[in-house]
Formats: sequence, C-alpha cells, structure tokens
Amino acid sequence: MSQPRHPAEPCSTCPYRKDAPIGHWHRSEFEGLLASEASQLGAVYACHGHRKLGNADRGLCAGWLLDQKKRNVPSIKLRLLLMTSEAACAAIEAVTDGGHDLFPSLAAMCRANGVRRP
Repeated sequence: MSQPRHPAEPCSTCPYRKDAPIGHWHRSEFEGLLASEASQLGAVYACHGHRKLGNADRGLCAGWLLDQKKRNVPSIKLRLLLMTSEAACAAIEAVTDGGHDLFPSLAAMCRANGVRRP
C-alpha cells in the first residue's frame, strides 16, 4: 500500500498563498471551505495539485494544514486523522510556508477570491 505524498509547502496555485492566481479556483471551492468551517466536523483537504493522483496517493494541502496548525487544528476530521496516521502527523510537523506570504485567515483568502461568508 502506498503512502500519500504530502507537500512540504504550499504549491504555486495553492489558494492560501497571496501570490497564487486570483480566480484560478472556482468560487465553489471557497464556498465549500467556508461551509466546512461552519460545520462541527470540519473536513480534510487534499492538495489541488494532486487531483490526478489516486485517493491513496493524494497528500494533504500544505496551505490548509498551515492554516489548521495556526488555529490549533479546529477540524475534528483532521484531529481524527492525526490520531490514526503517522504520515499525517509527520506532514503537519514538517509543513512550512516555504517563505511564501499566506493569507492571514480563511475569510481573507475567500474575500480576495470574491467569496464572502453567507
């Protein structure tokens, strides 16, 4: 069984990066993030750059992991994954912004992409 390849830093089109192309991702991506934040369980997000990989090979989004880490991991689904996956634990420990300027919050990232909380 293969292990997911978790990116060590946000990829060039990661929506959490301020220098990522605005409008690259459909507004439904941001609406989904906001809806997940509003739920009690949250979600786990894979790197968009890994979409062509099989589910078992897709790594966690580095930008999302950094945001979760900064906010003390509010996603219950991520907390459950961290309790059962050594690879996920290693990913959240190793992830770095890579020197890239990230949005200070999920709301700021969504606003920059034309999506506001409902």
